[in-house]
Amino acid sequence: MSESAEYGETGGGALDVGAGGGGPATGGGDPGVPGDVPFGQRLYDNVFFWLVAGFVVMAIVYTGWGLVEILTLPQAPLP
Repeated sequence: MSESAEYGETGGGALDVGAGGGGPATGGGDPGVPGDVPFGQRLYDNVFFWLVAGFVVMAIVYTGWGLVEILTLPQAPLP
């Protein structure tokens, strides 16, 4: 029995699927693999994130501005 057969090598080389190449789950692998893209980059590349973020920021700012304006109005004199 050869030494490579003792350690379970199949002789498939670098393209062997069972070689434990270290994909996204193990932290290794090629940087070009889509699973290796950081969460922040995937979030910032998402158009719908920016759409929702724009509406949320606009709603909070303008609602807050309107509430401040209403609460700081002087009392109107009654006729």
